[in-house]
Amino acid sequence: MSSRHREPTDLRASALVSGHITRGGRGPCYGLVSEDGIEYALHGVGYGTLTEGSFVSLRIVVRPSDAGCGPGLRASIVAR
Repeated sequence: MSSRHREPTDLRASALVSGHITRGGRGPCYGLVSEDGIEYALHGVGYGTLTEGSFVSLRIVVRPSDAGCGPGLRASIVAR
């Protein structure tokens, strides 16, 4: 591998995160605090209504800061 070769910066590993919805509604923005205490600002179009206080498991991917969905680590919900 040459010193000029770089891995693409747009690749982000997806992860399954479980926790409680802290900002619910019909989307596309939601809030979630994971079981390990990490707060996420989630963005997901077409994922329906998530009820505040409900426990969910979602596959997410860390994303660039293009959409502001409130406080927390910005991430997008992705299809399983």
